[in-house]
Amino acid sequence: MYREKFDQLFNAVLEAGRKRDYVRAIGLLEEILCNTDEYPLAILYLARSYHSLKEYGRAIQYFRY
Repeated sequence: MYREKFDQLFNAVLEAGRKRDYVRAIGLLEEILCNTDEYPLAILYLARSYHSLKEYGRAIQYFRY
């Protein structure tokens, strides 16, 4: 059940990205990353979302991580 919840959240992240709703994607990604480390792509998507919002400093931090 734990894994299923985060799979659903990650799918919601992908959908938000497709819709270019980067603020929503960031919120979902932060929730995932605060609770599990089973989604390494979440860090990349978080960096890309910040980059899309032109928050380059934050994007660079996550790209480096």
